[in-house]
Amino acid sequence: MKHLVVVADDMGKSVSVNRAIAEAHDKGCLTAASIMAGGDAFDDAVKTILERSRLSAGLHITLCDGKAVLPHSRIPDITDQRGNFIKDPFAAGMHYTKQRLLPQIEEEVAAQFERVEKAGIHPNHADGHHHLHMHPLIFKVICRQASGRGIGWIRIPNETLSLVAAFRSPSRHAPTRSRPDRAAARSERRRLHPSPLAPWCRRRSRTSPSPRDRFVFRNRE
Repeated sequence: MKHLVVVADDMGKSVSVNRAIAEAHDKGCLTAASIMAGGDAFDDAVKTILERSRLSAGLHITLCDGKAVLPHSRIPDITDQRGNFIKDPFAAGMHYTKQRLLPQIEEEVAAQFERVEKAGIHPNHADGHHHLHMHPLIFKVICRQASGRGIGWIRIPNETLSLVAAFRSPSRHAPTRSRPDRAAARSERRRLHPSPLAPWCRRRSRTSPSPRDRFVFRNRE
């Protein structure tokens, strides 16, 4: 039997995002939401979730284009002085290829889970901001953290590049179909597109030593 799960990301990023998610859920077209533990409107997001018993909540793990939960002094190699991650997903992904960063990444991911849990929410699933959770090094960290918390669902996107390009927001300085020029093509190549990593992530999740993190769900067009 197949189930359709409609998930909204970026909950906690702003009050307006929270309101849009709440309205979509209340009208019956949204079944789940993923919350950003370091979002500016985190407290409002928690209140919104706890007021809706049928809204399934997950953790939207943020390691780029957002703010960390831990202070810069704890994770100095992955945040700036103000506690912000690298904004561009591609640049962040390249930065995270350094093995020495793994302890700081794991500490921050754990802190994000813990903040959500301490707020009274037990995440039902986990996914990542800009799909950066599918990064080969980061995905292993998330599997460990999710498994230890009894979380059995991790999103694995499987979208075509054309679909991503069609729906990408111009405000993020990304190409759209209306800009088929060379600059747009170069910009598109700079994006960290996760689909080629989907088969690897599925294999990794199924061979985990713990059965709890062998279950995944994926997006398709």
